[in-house]
Amino acid sequence: IRHNNEGGKIIVNLSEKALIIKNTGAKLDIAGELLFERFKKGLHSEKNTGLGLSIVYKICEISDYEISYDIDGEWNEVTIGL
Repeated sequence: IRHNNEGGKIIVNLSEKALIIKNTGAKLDIAGELLFERFKKGLHSEKNTGLGLSIVYKICEISDYEISYDIDGEWNEVTIGL
């Protein structure tokens, strides 16, 4: 909710193979592969520490899950899967 546009949409899908979280937030102003690094955050995220997704990335790494970011049109998508 915090990273979405006002009045934007959020979709959360959970299956046996993946958790997919999508929102219509602002496009990233950093490269997607940097999103999971500690203290990396976009210009629109001045109130954030830049730690949230790096913690999620580390949990996925320890648990042998894959995590990825993609953008499809207006949708930002983070996928955690086997």
